[in-house]
Amino acid sequence: MHSFHIPENKKVRVILSTDAKNEVDDPFAIVHAVLTESFDLRGILSAHFGTERTDRSEEESFQEIHKLLKLMNRQDQIPVVHGAASAMSSDPGAPVSDAARFLVQEALREDDRPLYAAFLGPLTDLAEAIRLEPRIQNRLTAIWIGGRNWPSGGWEYNLKNDVTAADAVFRSSVPLWQIPRNVYRMMPVTFAELCRRVRPWGPLGQYLYENVVNFNNADPGRPTEYRILGDSPAVGVILYSDCGQWKWQPAPEFDHTMHYLHTGKNRPIRVYETMDSRFILEDFYAKLELYPPAHTGSGKYFPPFSAKAPGSSASAPFWIPLSSALHPAYRNNQREYRNIHSFPACRSPKAPQRLRHLPFASEGSSPAEPGLPLPPAFFSEKILPNLPQ
Repeated sequence: MHSFHIPENKKVRVILSTDAKNEVDDPFAIVHAVLTESFDLRGILSAHFGTERTDRSEEESFQEIHKLLKLMNRQDQIPVVHGAASAMSSDPGAPVSDAARFLVQEALREDDRPLYAAFLGPLTDLAEAIRLEPRIQNRLTAIWIGGRNWPSGGWEYNLKNDVTAADAVFRSSVPLWQIPRNVYRMMPVTFAELCRRVRPWGPLGQYLYENVVNFNNADPGRPTEYRILGDSPAVGVILYSDCGQWKWQPAPEFDHTMHYLHTGKNRPIRVYETMDSRFILEDFYAKLELYPPAHTGSGKYFPPFSAKAPGSSASAPFWIPLSSALHPAYRNNQREYRNIHSFPACRSPKAPQRLRHLPFASEGSSPAEPGLPLPPAFFSEKILPNLPQ
């Protein structure tokens, strides 16, 4: 359980729009937002990411969001709303997405707490919402992960997926914080760090880690041993608006090549120039540790050993309850155990003091009581007879 409480009147309302199935950084930002106690997460909007890889990109994002919420045991707690299936139409009478209507509804709701709408993909649903109900422009702050480096601009993925929508939002009067490409790329993290700080935390942590590794390894052109978690700054700047250095700049418009047109006609927007990646990453790691809903079980999870359990003909994970560690077999062989497989120490406050140096892990398929995975050494003639029956 988390060890601090945020009063309801100090929480900020947050809506997250994410092209969750586009790349592997969106899931990190989604999980971070869900686990942030100071956020009243009003809903998550599934965004499209073009048609280059699939003609069902919005639906795939929708399913990915649900998958993450299920891994976190939050599937019934946060609304997930369908966004536009494609880029914004120039026809003012075109159908409006459910996500755009949701934005309007939340922006017009009577609530004194600030409303932040973070867009990790295209700005389609925000542009549609503004066109549907212009009054929302002074009732929310929009954060966008997108746009090329200042001052020139140019091609950028989130911008490319709906230039018309981006141009409409930049021309509007909605308060806007832009995190352009050169800034969101200040979020590199190595596979080693993710393996050490994310993978241990239950099925959720394992999924996040393996998703990154598998995604990068699937394409020779992708980085070999690191990933940019480029969507996480959207969470960071809501948590702490000075998480990076920024300047007020008159909002530009966009030409047909996606370069900025500095007309000087539009209201100033906040443009970030740097980002404190450590503030964001360390907060994310800490929240994975503090919030049991983020992982199944009551302690760290490590992929269990493939070993034949007594009486079993198949190799499978095998667990014993932590209380069995009191047995002399554990105490007498803990040195041998540590030499075979190295694990972080048990930090459970319920564990007896003399056990807290022992390896510790748990997962959903383990007993309700925290368990210890048995390495092959425990099935040897030397140790197995001493284990409790």
